[in-house]
Amino acid sequence: MRIAVYGATSDIAVACMRIWAARGDSLQLFSRNGEKQSLVAAELRQRWQAEVSEDLFDADDPGSIQTAAATLKERLQKKEGGIDLLFIAFGYLGENAKSLHVAAEASLITGVNYTATVDLLTALMPVLEEQRGAQIAVISSVAGERGRAGLVVYGAAKAGVTAYLEGLRGWLYRYGVGVTIIKPGIIRTAMTDHLPASRLISSPEKIAPAIVRAIDRKQNKIYVPRFWWLIMLIVRLLPEWAMKRISK
Repeated sequence: MRIAVYGATSDIAVACMRIWAARGDSLQLFSRNGEKQSLVAAELRQRWQAEVSEDLFDADDPGSIQTAAATLKERLQKKEGGIDLLFIAFGYLGENAKSLHVAAEASLITGVNYTATVDLLTALMPVLEEQRGAQIAVISSVAGERGRAGLVVYGAAKAGVTAYLEGLRGWLYRYGVGVTIIKPGIIRTAMTDHLPASRLISSPEKIAPAIVRAIDRKQNKIYVPRFWWLIMLIVRLLPEWAMKRISK
């Protein structure tokens, strides 16, 4: 497969790319941390002789989003076969209390987790509609299942991007393009290193095989680890009086 990865230095993206590289897929990496991205690309090339390209991309910069989209379009025009998968893995957890009092923090959270995904896919829409048969996979979060006090703005942004992707799936169905929404639970990554140890916390390496399988099977949605499906079912059924008493 030919795979473009946006947010290529995220821990979940790296774990998935190792699987893709090991099976011979070609990878186009986009991220804002050029130094870290180069280290990731070097590992993929050296361990698996993967075909890897690198470009800078900042989800908080509208100009960078447009440039990254244009770069991919130009590259696709030069190669036959187009793109098989767009994997969007960037995100920003932010500080919950700060986001409720500081507009800049709230804007950063919504911008990275919602607006950037919409802007990127909007810019790439002509490519997706023209070539047909591609797959889009986006990392959302179980935090968007229901609003709660501990993740007010972040949860709202993830709920928004999930709703957008569900609608986009319906729009792109006529073009033969699938959309897989990935809903991780609590995963030990750079964003969650501050959280105390818990049996509910998994790792990128443990969930990556399930994510890759779901994308290969063109599933509409996946919870990872799988038990989060049951947890979120319970959360959705809780009465509002109970939700108001949950502080996290």
